[in-house]
Amino acid sequence: MQMNPNYTDKPIDEFLFRFYRIKSRYSRKIIRELLLRRKNAEIYSRVLRKIFSYYHDIHIGMYCYGAFSSRIPPGTVMGRYSSVPRNLLVLRGNNPITHKSCHPFFFNPTFHYVDKLLMMKWNLPPSYTLWSRGEDIES
Repeated sequence: MQMNPNYTDKPIDEFLFRFYRIKSRYSRKIIRELLLRRKNAEIYSRVLRKIFSYYHDIHIGMYCYGAFSSRIPPGTVMGRYSSVPRNLLVLRGNNPITHKSCHPFFFNPTFHYVDKLLMMKWNLPPSYTLWSRGEDIES
C-alpha cells in the first residue's frame, strides 16, 4: 500500500521532532496538537510515530489512528491498521481470582480496604490482541 499522495511530511517536522526533546508538557502538547491538526496526520504522519517511539517508547504502526495519547503506557506496541478508542485506558494486570469478588475494593488500595495493590502486573507482548466493546477492553 502506498502512502496517501495528498499527505506529505513537512520540512518543519525535523525541527519539531528535535524541539520535542525539551521536557515541557506544554510545549510537547502544542507540538502534538500542531501535528495532529494536519489532515489525515494520525494515519500517515511519520514524525508523530517517530516522536512517540523515541520520546515515549510507544510504537505505533502506520495507518493506525486514535493512538496518539498520553494515556497509553510506555512499552506499548500497536500494529498497522489499528483503530484505538480515544478514551482508551490500558490496565496491564489481572484481578486476583482468589478473593471473594473481583471488585476493586478487594485489591486496589485507592478504596482504602487493602494496604497494597494486590493485582498481578504484566506486560502485553507485541502480538497480543485487544478488542474493545464499548468502553471495555478484553484480553
